Amino acid sequence: MIDKTYFLNQIDQYAIDNGVGWGGSTVATKYIYERIHDILNMNDYADVAYSLSRLLDELAHNYEIDTGRKIGEDL
Repeated sequence: MIDKTYFLNQIDQYAIDNGVGWGGSTVATKYIYERIHDILNMNDYADVAYSLSRLLDELAHNYEIDTGRKIGEDL
């Protein structure tokens, strides 16, 4: 199984490093929490990688809808 602590520490560090300036983008926190929870419960690395990739695609799409800009422009 993938080490959940590693991912949670990475999320915490990212939030600390980037503050709250998200450029007007919003996310449904409960939805993201549930998606990540489900992904972390997967046992096969390939499934984890695929599911995280799809989640990133969704987030990039939603960021563009929220802000009118592609996420890569603001990274």
